[in-house]
Amino acid sequence: MRMTRKLIVTAMALILSAGVSNAATIGSFDDTRVLERRVLNTGADRDVLRNAIADEGHTLADTTDVLTAEYLNGLDVFYTSVLAFGSGSPILSSTEQDALISWVSGGGILLSTGEIPFFRASYEAVLNPFGIELIGQAAASGSVWANDPGIALLSNGVAGSDLTDSGSGVLATGMSTTLAINNGNVIGLSKVFGSGLVIAIGDSNFLDDQFINPAGEQFFRNALNAEVPAVPLPAALPLLLAGLGAFGVLRSRRKSPS
Repeated sequence: MRMTRKLIVTAMALILSAGVSNAATIGSFDDTRVLERRVLNTGADRDVLRNAIADEGHTLADTTDVLTAEYLNGLDVFYTSVLAFGSGSPILSSTEQDALISWVSGGGILLSTGEIPFFRASYEAVLNPFGIELIGQAAASGSVWANDPGIALLSNGVAGSDLTDSGSGVLATGMSTTLAINNGNVIGLSKVFGSGLVIAIGDSNFLDDQFINPAGEQFFRNALNAEVPAVPLPAALPLLLAGLGAFGVLRSRRKSPS
């Protein structure tokens, strides 16, 4: 009897754990790839973001100077602002792009914030592999989050609020969800890619400590908690449940009179 209860408890734990989302691990570039003040772990402009990560119970991974499959496979979210102009490697290599494509396709969440077309090459090195392009420059004011609270990334007070940028890149939409607009131009979008998600905003300043507002901070929190397509039940679970059934049949046979 004790063995039966133990097996049932184990099965229930597996079922419940399959539906519970774990805290995320967030990775990012170091100061050889992005502006030093925007390095997520140590940058002078990223205190608010670091606090949001801690508040949500997530974990910051060590930063990296190169994207590899090994590094990305330890993450749930990869965040990058505009790649540093003037650095030795401002643009993703084809090997890095391949690793990023594979990771997102397998269920990773990419959050990329860019800038005006002056930084076009570095921004598109991250987003072009996913069919997202920077096609122009929006006005220096008038940027708002799309007024649709039904979009999970815009929930909890983000939808319709000001996006405190100082000029954004205009993005080509394609098959995507509009997240932010500037005078009718799309400056923020999300796009499902395989089993993962790409979130692209045509500005980086709105997440800087001196510009970020409650809506911008909440958007970042929403992105960290974004849902990707459901993960199937553990492969061992059907076998375990089948075993429980067989075990029950055997017990009932033993109890039945001969």
